[in-house]
Amino acid sequence: MQAVCRAEIVDDPAGKLEILRAQLGRLDRGLADPAGHHRRLPGIRGLRLAVQRVDGKFKYGGNVDEAHRRHVADRLAERGAPGDAAARGHLLRRLG
Repeated sequence: MQAVCRAEIVDDPAGKLEILRAQLGRLDRGLADPAGHHRRLPGIRGLRLAVQRVDGKFKYGGNVDEAHRRHVADRLAERGAPGDAAARGHLLRRLG
């Protein structure tokens, strides 16, 4: 996957703390509030990324056995998300 983004550099301490709090809230709940580390903020560069486009590819499991590929096809059918039917059809065509 590759994301094309518009980047905003964040150098102000309040902006950096906002980014750190959001990241810690998602990844490391329970860690101390980053506001206690003001002396470290000058060494941190913050970035806000606005995703403009995402490019990716679906791997159809050519290196796994048929049972595994059929299992993936079944899960795609159950999930039914956008693009799943097309991916499932391609996967099943490759099985023959």
